[in-house]
Amino acid sequence: MKTNTKQFVTHVRNHLAEYGFTLHLGRGKRVNSGENWRAEGYFDAGAKCIKVGKSGVQWLETLVHEYAHFLQWLDSSDSLAEREDKAARIVQDYLHAGKGELNPTIVKAFHRVMLFERDAEMRAVKCIQKYKLNIEMSKYIKRANMYIYSHHINMILRKWNYKNSPYRSSKVI
Repeated sequence: MKTNTKQFVTHVRNHLAEYGFTLHLGRGKRVNSGENWRAEGYFDAGAKCIKVGKSGVQWLETLVHEYAHFLQWLDSSDSLAEREDKAARIVQDYLHAGKGELNPTIVKAFHRVMLFERDAEMRAVKCIQKYKLNIEMSKYIKRANMYIYSHHINMILRKWNYKNSPYRSSKVI
């Protein structure tokens, strides 16, 4: 028997609340980050929240992934979290700046982000199994692998295409 999605959302909301975090489910496909970009969902330890656009076809998968980032945060030390944040900022600056060359520091930051995302995806798979969510595991894993690999593509092409994401393409998957 599959766990009711509503029960999982309630679990996530309650677990977040234990640590002073909130869950925001937006009405659209994407949510505002407050930093001039939109995403299907994100986890923000500083703002103590998870935000997910609930109108997206795969909003539950996004919620599980962002919840996995929360679980990572719970398990990490302050220094590890700072290193992950620093790597993510380097990647974001590289992709959005439009100038500067790919250098060893940027490559290392991309690899660190990919490892962090891989860990989150592995945690997400465990959550899907544990809570018996109605998510097709083989497709989730293929999308997760493509998402992780897309960071490599983005590093090389210096482009992050949110609207035509390769991990949403059935042909690529």
